[in-house]
Amino acid sequence: MGLSAMFALAVNAQSTIRIKNPLARNNNESNQSNAKQGGGNNSVAQVNGNLVCNTFYTPGTTMDLEFTFFQTGDNTEWIDMFTLTFPAGITPNSSPDATFPTLSAAGGAEPVNPVSGQSISWGADIDDGYGGIVGDASGLTFTVNVTITGTLSATQVATFLASGDTYTTVGNPTPGNLSGSTNIYQVGTPIVDVTANVVGVLTSATTQALAQNCSLGTHTVACQIKNLGANSASNIPVNYSVNGTNATTPFIYAGPLAAGDSDLVIFPITYNFSAQGTYDVAAFTALSGDMFTSNDMNSSQITNSLPFALTSTTYSNGVESEYEYGSVNRTWPGSGLPFDFDLTTVHSGLVSFDWTIPVGAPAATYTAVNIYPCVDVVNGETYKISFWKKTATGSVGQTAITTGTANSIAGTATVLKTFTASIVTPGAAWAKDSVSYVATTTGTRYFSIRGRGTVTASVGANVTIDDVLIEKVTSGVGIKSISANNSISIFPNPTSGLLNINAVEVNSSVDVYNVIGEKVYSNTLVKGNNVVDLSGLANGAYFVKLNSNGSITTKKVVLTK
Repeated sequence: MGLSAMFALAVNAQSTIRIKNPLARNNNESNQSNAKQGGGNNSVAQVNGNLVCNTFYTPGTTMDLEFTFFQTGDNTEWIDMFTLTFPAGITPNSSPDATFPTLSAAGGAEPVNPVSGQSISWGADIDDGYGGIVGDASGLTFTVNVTITGTLSATQVATFLASGDTYTTVGNPTPGNLSGSTNIYQVGTPIVDVTANVVGVLTSATTQALAQNCSLGTHTVACQIKNLGANSASNIPVNYSVNGTNATTPFIYAGPLAAGDSDLVIFPITYNFSAQGTYDVAAFTALSGDMFTSNDMNSSQITNSLPFALTSTTYSNGVESEYEYGSVNRTWPGSGLPFDFDLTTVHSGLVSFDWTIPVGAPAATYTAVNIYPCVDVVNGETYKISFWKKTATGSVGQTAITTGTANSIAGTATVLKTFTASIVTPGAAWAKDSVSYVATTTGTRYFSIRGRGTVTASVGANVTIDDVLIEKVTSGVGIKSISANNSISIFPNPTSGLLNINAVEVNSSVDVYNVIGEKVYSNTLVKGNNVVDLSGLANGAYFVKLNSNGSITTKKVVLTK
């Protein structure tokens, strides 16, 4: 129905690499989606979903039966073994799927096992956190060749077991497996099955607001419905809920919606998302006669932020609440993983942001990006972005700080501090990193912290960050002019990088500070003319402090390259 042309789901569909966090303890690994902390409504991140048989059986034949496994809700828990057991009268022979289909084989492709009685299976139940089967609401389709007795009739029931790999989430016990059943219908049986998936909130009929937003107001909610059945469906009740409260009036989709087709539903009842916080939005159908009610509801989380006016307040993020975690747009270009949470390696509090690509991942340079909520800046004022960082032993990690006016990787592409200036020493203690930014325009802005590392056969990549702070600073913090010696010349001003200083005494030295009081250059001087090279610094205002045999002179210079 052209949905992809109108909307982009708030899920990064790029390839992922499964990790087992080397910094974690007691089998608490980093969650890959929808983590909730700080008193949020936690739910066990076990395998969730259902199985559908797409083929009608014909008695007295040997035939292929096609199945689709839908993994719904939070797909954090991956599967290391999938077993399908048929009823008497349907005997499995083999499968053309040498490995079970998956959205990511990073945990290792799960191979088909020899048929055992009435069961066929893929993988092994190892429970080591590295399952090779992961799906979503779009489904994983596989085929089994079976022999059906000639006397079989009516609807048959097969059972399945999806064994999770025990990948746990914040505050939850070891997740459970998913067991269930699926109907196998005889030729001629009608099937009714309609599902719904949240698309997002809309600022117009053709624009979707992303999962991390700034200054949301009252908006409409949209969902996608899909007919998974074998016959067309009409008059489908569809509704949505926010934080567990249903909209007052269900929407009736008149249809007809053909088998296999999907369409967009924009609900007539709006919702006010203007308060800062996180919102759990669910969409669901309630079609009479639906045979698979377990897939009728799906949910998504939307976070709204109000701009932090840095002229009067500061922005901080210690990853200590559901909002602090959910408000950050955790994304990445290409393959890899986004930053996630860590419960064991923290600078302060209980949680930090962690990013790990382990040894054994394909050798490459990986990058992850944290884009923090919107802040308001004023032209000409100076702001400081600071955070604490470290990396694990046996890993490499770099950080960079960027900015821009849009909540996206491309929208925060202006580099404030490059990767090469921010290498993290493996296994070292926490180190503080910061950079200053002088606003060139007044308005809303986003700042991002990026992690990067090159994985080899023996080295992984890891960056852990915590206690992010964005604040306005006062020019010349910590810089005091003790005396003014007009006989000392410092030129040119502005400078493109090379600064001439005429020192009048033998025992002279120079220190250069940025506008937030950090020393960025220091050297000794000789009597007469000296050349100080500041070309390695970023453009902006600096304070040059000259100590000439105990007489101190401070002058402000501007660097423009």
